[in-house]
Amino acid sequence: MIVEGVTWLMLAYAAGAFFLGGVVKGLAGFGLPLIVISLTSTFMPIEVALAINVIPPFLLNVWQSGGIDAATETWRRYSPVLIALPIGIAVGAASAAALDANWLVGAVGAVTVTFCVSQFAGWRLQMSPAHVAPAGLATGLVSGFLGSLTTVTGPPLVMYLLAAKAPPDVFKSALGLFFSAVGIMLVVAFSSIGFLSPQLACIGTLITLPAAVGMWLGQNLSRRIDAKVFRAVVLALLAVLGMNLLRRAVFG
Repeated sequence: MIVEGVTWLMLAYAAGAFFLGGVVKGLAGFGLPLIVISLTSTFMPIEVALAINVIPPFLLNVWQSGGIDAATETWRRYSPVLIALPIGIAVGAASAAALDANWLVGAVGAVTVTFCVSQFAGWRLQMSPAHVAPAGLATGLVSGFLGSLTTVTGPPLVMYLLAAKAPPDVFKSALGLFFSAVGIMLVVAFSSIGFLSPQLACIGTLITLPAAVGMWLGQNLSRRIDAKVFRAVVLALLAVLGMNLLRRAVFG
């Protein structure tokens, strides 16, 4: 074993999961943590799966965030989200330390299935300009809380930006900045509660490589394949994985 509860075979499977998650992120701009945690938590301890899923998204989202100008524009438009995120993460981190592992597995499954159902149903929030700021505060709190419990912050943030009618370029750069901020906070939060040991942090850093290769491939594939078809296949796979996680949480 490399660290307690982790074998080389588990890491090989995890590298494949990160590669797949990177491909999806390259195509859609999000989805890496959702896919990775859904897959890795089926063959390794949930605490380990959560820990190694903290650093790769942070590093890749720095790449996606688009630099100082894009970050400034995101802050101007959506600062309430960035203000509320650390509060939600702090509350979630305090809860995660006291929760049973089965509860965490169930939380991941519930988030995954809910997101897939909402996307298949074509559900879209509608938001007036006056509601963007208060909705941003609520989104930051919910997303931060879920992030501490599952490392999955994307669904609330994606739905919020869609409802706020963010232009495509702002959409991608905003998600990059949101996820980068979440990544820094999760590293601090998970380290403080003992989830992220130095050994797991090293594993997370090294396993960023297959995720980066997958992201690069996804960005190139996005120009060649039907994005709607690919998205439907990914959502179907995620739905199956999410239901399996819920089954594990309920029946063991």
